[in-house]
Amino acid sequence: MFNITYLSAFIAGILSFISPCILPLLPMYLAFFARYEKKNKFTLILNIIAFILGFGTIFILMGLTSAMLINQFISFKLYIRIIGSLIMMVMGLYILGVLKIRILSKEKRFHPIFKKSTWLVYLIVGMTFAAGWTPCIGPILASILFMAGMQGDIFHSLMLLIFYTLGLAIPFILIGIFEQWMMNFLKRSRIILFFIYKLAGIVLIIMAFILLLKGY
Repeated sequence: MFNITYLSAFIAGILSFISPCILPLLPMYLAFFARYEKKNKFTLILNIIAFILGFGTIFILMGLTSAMLINQFISFKLYIRIIGSLIMMVMGLYILGVLKIRILSKEKRFHPIFKKSTWLVYLIVGMTFAAGWTPCIGPILASILFMAGMQGDIFHSLMLLIFYTLGLAIPFILIGIFEQWMMNFLKRSRIILFFIYKLAGIVLIIMAFILLLKGY
């Protein structure tokens, strides 16, 4: 279960990337990354890495906070597992479209007004991404945060969030390297990616049942 949990977190990161609120905005993000470095691919990749570090920092902090909170109430871990499993089921039903949760349907866009291109700018944009799009990727992210909190120690919680961040980060890096090919691929595969994202809802429900009945 140890390695499978990390793999699940990595896949969850990829599934977050293909969520309906991220894919449509990729051209805007890419244009912002390349705003000052249209002819410098290396610098473009560095911009994207700074962006990844920004949202990764927020997600990891959220995961560690979740772990510390759950550990504070370790004597109620059984009840936390039950409540968390039920929340995962609800998130899965939301992804499948069975339930409507208004707050998770909000799409927050931002229009950067920075005039200079520095790694700090892209780091801040990454943090903004994490804060602004948390409601939209919430169904998957909430499940990962719950799993991180239930790991039992800070190290495993940290590793879980790192793998999740890597899953979300790698597609961004690939887009930076293979810009046109990746954008064309995502455009052609939009319907397939939609059904894969829906499949994530089924997986969440199954995982919720496993955690509810057997735990870790």
